[in-house]
Amino acid sequence: MNRSGLNQWISAEERFWLHVEPAAKEDCWLWKAARSKTGYGIISVGKKRTRAHRFSWEIHFGSIPQGLCVCHHCDVRHCVNPNHLFVGTKRDNSRDMAAKGRAGPQVHPASYRGERSPNARLREVDVRDIRRRLAAGESQTSIALDYEVGKTQINNIATSRTWSWMLPEEEVA
Repeated sequence: MNRSGLNQWISAEERFWLHVEPAAKEDCWLWKAARSKTGYGIISVGKKRTRAHRFSWEIHFGSIPQGLCVCHHCDVRHCVNPNHLFVGTKRDNSRDMAAKGRAGPQVHPASYRGERSPNARLREVDVRDIRRRLAAGESQTSIALDYEVGKTQINNIATSRTWSWMLPEEEVA
């Protein structure tokens, strides 16, 4: 039976535990299923999608008071460890970000680019290898298959739509 068939037979909480490996109390419990563009885990509950860390809070502590956020002490967006979560206002979350040096428009673009992006599938070393292989004339399709990414991602690297901030290899040495 495929996963979608399985989803109709098990509860959302059971599906939650299929996609997380609980670790020690002090360690992050990383969400291993779908993530949003911003790196938060996503789970479907009934016909609604919700962030996995919010669902984790509800499993462990009950409902989230209206208008409050579930924030991370650890700053790992796909962490669902209830010991790393706290409830607060948007203002509380902003203050927490500022106290940790993560606030302001200048922080996010540079801090989340490349392999530091929560959704990165490639590392810098991979991109350098991809560019080397492209320069040698290898097809984008075969490279995409080797790295288990879409051909569009390889094309975006080839045309510098993504990873454009990285210097060509000969300029690095």
